[in-house]
Amino acid sequence: MNDPAKSAPPPAPGPYAGPPDYRPLPSRDGPSIASTILGVMAVLLGWIPFVGVVGLGLAVAAIVTGVIGVRRPGERVLAIVGLVCGGLVILLWLAGLALFAAQVASGRLEI
Repeated sequence: MNDPAKSAPPPAPGPYAGPPDYRPLPSRDGPSIASTILGVMAVLLGWIPFVGVVGLGLAVAAIVTGVIGVRRPGERVLAIVGLVCGGLVILLWLAGLALFAAQVASGRLEI
């Protein structure tokens, strides 16, 4: 009958095809990363006199890119960090402006 010792050997395997073609998906975290960098720079520059205006501009840019980053799928934590840092700088600027206006209105400070 069918004797395993007398049967034909299995066929040889085909040529090696190589690894599958792998391309990583493009990252969509750009606005989130930009928001974090802009927010941290706004915090670092926002408290320096006369340079703080640059920090205020960076804070606005951090909020805009943070909102874009939160709406996109991807790394939302970085976008939230940028939003918080930018919002903090803007709130501190508004508080400083209100204190300055109160000092001028009370007559303690002359311009």
